[in-house]
Amino acid sequence: MRNEDYRYTATDGDGFCDRSTKPANNFVMKLGGYETLASTGEAHKAALGITPFAICVYVNHKFQLYDSGVFLKTSCPPDPLTNHVIVVVGSGVDVNGTPYWLCANSWASDWGEGGYIKLEAVGGAENALVPGTCGMYTESFRPHIMTKIPVPDVP
Repeated sequence: MRNEDYRYTATDGDGFCDRSTKPANNFVMKLGGYETLASTGEAHKAALGITPFAICVYVNHKFQLYDSGVFLKTSCPPDPLTNHVIVVVGSGVDVNGTPYWLCANSWASDWGEGGYIKLEAVGGAENALVPGTCGMYTESFRPHIMTKIPVPDVP
């Protein structure tokens, strides 16, 4: 699924999905619960092979001002409390060899890299006691997809 399939508009804490248009793929997913992921990079990699998933992160001033590149673990406190949720949609390695998680945020496309942030992929994978960049391994949830539901034509 792509962002274009769900036209989300954030407005002063009261956002909505535009249901007046049909998703490009002509279906939506019916979810059947969720599971809490283990606090390891390996668990996150395995989950991403199935579906995007939600992570809780700590947002500070540096995070709010993010505009590009890999957001490094050193940009957050060493043991942060989480205060925001974003969605992990991919992973990669930048030109400097820094591994990252590609995450979608809900703050509109003029924030970050078109509404996305690249969080440095450290902690968790090496040591389950390390919370990862901005606490990303402390609370993570993957939805269980039950079935695809065809979307009827919009009247």
